[in-house]
Amino acid sequence: MGNMLDTRRWLWRAMTRTSLIPLLLMTVGVLGMYLATYTLMYEHQIALLEEESSKLLDQAIEREARLMQADLTAWERQVTLLADAAQRALMQRVDVERRAKEARRHRSEPSGIYYTPRNDGQAASYYSALTSEAQRDHRKIAQLATLDPLMQQLIENDSRLRQAYINTFDSYNRLWPWFDAGATYDSHMNIPTYNFYFLADARNNPERQPVWTDAYLDPAGSGWMTSLVAPIYRDDFLEGVAGIDITLKELTNRLLAMELPWAGYAVLIGSDGSILTLPSEHRQDFKRLLENTEEETGDESATSVDTESINLMRMSDASIIGDILAEARAVSARQ
Repeated sequence: MGNMLDTRRWLWRAMTRTSLIPLLLMTVGVLGMYLATYTLMYEHQIALLEEESSKLLDQAIEREARLMQADLTAWERQVTLLADAAQRALMQRVDVERRAKEARRHRSEPSGIYYTPRNDGQAASYYSALTSEAQRDHRKIAQLATLDPLMQQLIENDSRLRQAYINTFDSYNRLWPWFDAGATYDSHMNIPTYNFYFLADARNNPERQPVWTDAYLDPAGSGWMTSLVAPIYRDDFLEGVAGIDITLKELTNRLLAMELPWAGYAVLIGSDGSILTLPSEHRQDFKRLLENTEEETGDESATSVDTESINLMRMSDASIIGDILAEARAVSARQ
């Protein structure tokens, strides 16, 4: 009986040394190789996804940037066309009949303004009370009236343009489409003090090229917009500026409609780091920034933000924002 137990013990020990231990070691080795391989493959896959994500985002941004640049270039050509036409119009002679026709359209008010009170199918015309009756240039009014068909064509050919206009140094404004300027403008409106005029003057624009304004609240009542203006010179004297207006809503709707991978979305950021627009459904992502902001556009697809209180450069972790803006500039530089 004792010999049988010794034999069984010997067989078990031999099997353990020759089979179980090698099998266990092999199993552990296989599991280790599997885990190591899985980890390497996982990390490699994550790296590929990050690279692909970055590439797709860059492609989407570059595509939108090219489309937007094409629009900007087209608008710059249009406002240059309007400015050149105005320059030629101011050098043309006008007959008595045209001057009389324009005079019949206008009315003087006790406040001192001179304007067109009715929509008769032509552009709105407005002379500020800053220019006295004796100083009003009625010939200029008739000269610029020849631009009404061109301004109408510019607006009707592009639904994104809100209005086209001519502003002159003596606070005269001619604008398409017509609106009640007498009830909208301040009676003593000093047009050359507005950014949609002085940004095109010799001091701010010595190259005499079309220039864009920052966003501003339109005095004609069209809300927040940006203007593209081009100077109108007579030799070295700035007679006025030609301009077209585009509301921020028209610019931001396209931006916010961008389809980005991995549930991404676009945010419009001003040059000073202020948030101009972001999709309303992603407000919670900026909750810490937006907790004191209640101003909204009323559009379900976008939210306007008070730039005084919401500025990315004022965040506590400004280094992250600096990296984001640096990346945005890098993408822009590649255009």
